[in-house]
Amino acid sequence: MKTNRCFNRSNRLRSNRRITIGSLLVIASATMLLATGASAATRYVATTGADTGDCTDPNSPCRSITYGVAQAIAGDTVRVAAGTYTEADVTIDKQLSVIGHNATLDARNHDDGDQGFIISGPEASGSVLRGFTVVNAGLEGIFAWNTSNLTISGNTLVHNDAYGPFS
Repeated sequence: MKTNRCFNRSNRLRSNRRITIGSLLVIASATMLLATGASAATRYVATTGADTGDCTDPNSPCRSITYGVAQAIAGDTVRVAAGTYTEADVTIDKQLSVIGHNATLDARNHDDGDQGFIISGPEASGSVLRGFTVVNAGLEGIFAWNTSNLTISGNTLVHNDAYGPFS
């Protein structure tokens, strides 16, 4: 009978340890999700919008891609509606997905800079840029620097490098 009690007690202890370890894993996972911003937001940009607020309401979008990207935090998606956006040096310096839907970025004669999109820095690693036509940038239409693991797809680059070619 003594052997049975030891066996049963030993089984209960192992079972309690498994429950405790499982509980700790669940708590640790929840803490990590909260710390990494598990509730990524979608930001909206449209030519009919206004550069006010945080751009999270699709019925009240931002007007410029630059403003929408600035409002976003790492892990967010910035959805850009169809239309032409006259701006340059749209800088993505945190991990974002910037998705255009028949959107054109026209950097012609723009005082802000020479590039279309700039994806820069280690914090931008893992970013996505998709669905844009980039035109008339003085230098590169899309310039990626000091970053990695990017997805740049479904974009069209036309009449960029207006200052070159360089020899």
